[in-house]
Amino acid sequence: MEGAEEKLAAEVVGWMKKAAAQEAAEDRQHGDRRGDELPDWVANKERRLAKIREAKAALEAEAQAAAGGQGEGEDSEVAAKRGRKRQPPSGVPEDKAQRNFTDAESRIMKTKDGFIQSFKTCALPPRRGRA
Repeated sequence: MEGAEEKLAAEVVGWMKKAAAQEAAEDRQHGDRRGDELPDWVANKERRLAKIREAKAALEAEAQAAAGGQGEGEDSEVAAKRGRKRQPPSGVPEDKAQRNFTDAESRIMKTKDGFIQSFKTCALPPRRGRA
C-alpha cells in the first residue's frame, strides 16, 4: 500500500501541475474573463435602461405608424363579414407588445409546434405552367 500511495500522490501532483499550467495558458489567452460574464449592456444598468427605452420608442413608433395609416383594409373587410367592428389603431402599443433586443426584425410566431422566435416569410404566388 505504501508504494501505491506514493505513486498515487505523485500522479495527483502531476495533475495539479498540469491544471495550473492550463489555467495560466487560458489566462494569457483570455485574460481574467471566465466566459460566463453578462454582455456589457446587461451588466451596466444605465445601458440596459437605454436599450429598454430604445425598444419602447420603436414600439411606440410602430403603433403611431399603424394609427396613421388606418384606412379600410383587408382586415376591416374580414371583420365586417363576421359582423364585428374593427377597432382603429390607437397609436399606443398594446400591453403585450414585445421587441427582441438581439434582432428587432424577428417576431414571436405561432407554428404547428408552438411559439418560436422567427422571421415572417413572404408567400410566393402559385406557379402557373412550367418554365
